[in-house]
Amino acid sequence: MMILVSIWESDVAMLNQLESLIVFSHSNTMAEAASRLRVSQSALSKRLSALEHQLGYPLLQVHGRKAELTEQAIALLEQLEPLYAQMSDVLHSIQTPSRLSLDIAMADAIMVSWGASLIARLQNEFPDINIQVHSHRSATIIERLNRGRYQLGICTGTPQDTAALLVEPLLYEPMAIVTSRHHRDSFKRWQQDDQQTLPITCIEENSAMWRWLQPSFKSWRLLPERTLESSVGAARLAMENCGHALVPEGVARVIAPARRRFRLTPELIVNAPNALLTRPCSLICRKGILKDKAYRLVYQAIQRHSAELVNA
Repeated sequence: MMILVSIWESDVAMLNQLESLIVFSHSNTMAEAASRLRVSQSALSKRLSALEHQLGYPLLQVHGRKAELTEQAIALLEQLEPLYAQMSDVLHSIQTPSRLSLDIAMADAIMVSWGASLIARLQNEFPDINIQVHSHRSATIIERLNRGRYQLGICTGTPQDTAALLVEPLLYEPMAIVTSRHHRDSFKRWQQDDQQTLPITCIEENSAMWRWLQPSFKSWRLLPERTLESSVGAARLAMENCGHALVPEGVARVIAPARRRFRLTPELIVNAPNALLTRPCSLICRKGILKDKAYRLVYQAIQRHSAELVNA
């Protein structure tokens, strides 16, 4: 019995080490990888060192303060990642009907606004499915979907399909301005004078939402003067009168009263673009899960309920 336990523990350790290598390959730094794995940098380094010892060749090469993958590690990952994701799919597909579970991840701003209401509806509609909920940045969600950690994700932006993932447009969520009481005059000038720009706080430049919105800043006369990692943080700053904020309307509804939030419609300012300013939200899933009728129904329910919640 002790021998079997020892073998099992060894296999679990190896899986943790392989997962650590995969996560590191999708991270910019050791600290970022450790954060994604929810372990310390020291623990991550030990995992990778142990994997190097078992394989008999180096996986990382250090350049100054930065660690990079070796050619051997890159070659290993090309074979490892698809197998790791397939293993997760197989384990997920052999659940008994009485023990169905589903991991759903949402971008942070979606979870804060209409995402939580969506989860509540899904739990009421599918009481026999154990829905596990996760919240991350969109890039982290896509990476974890790719390696089979989650089965469904709702992200900002329009990612591309991959061999393992199906990506479908879910909806376009309107954007809104949360106003600062100390800057009312600048907001009114922006509304009435087509030569006036509106200084705003918004999401950081390396986010999927920024990449989508940035081409529209000029036509809407929006001038980002401060960026944050969180739309919720931007809205809170506006509520504390630290300038205006551009955020998804769902976030604005949670943070600001109606008199302090304004949807970006063509009627809001003079000479505005002819359409709402929106951001895309995508529904992403592991392709294999749609073969199961129960999960296919959840997928369809997400499409239906999301539109209802955002358009309410």
